[in-house]
Amino acid sequence: PRHPRVCYGLAQGYAQTGQHDDGLEALDCLLQSGAVSVARIEADSLLEPLHADPRYRELLNRAR
Repeated sequence: PRHPRVCYGLAQGYAQTGQHDDGLEALDCLLQSGAVSVARIEADSLLEPLHADPRYRELLNRAR
């Protein structure tokens, strides 16, 4: 499912369980939907495990 809420929940869950590849894929889905601002994503503590991955910053930069 590519619904923004599903993508967001998956990104958070995958981030929290160390599944960074899947988390970044779900985050990309979320960002492509345009349903959530980059600022909100950056402030979400559940996504913090993804911050160290360079792909995280690339996704956010593309979304801006």
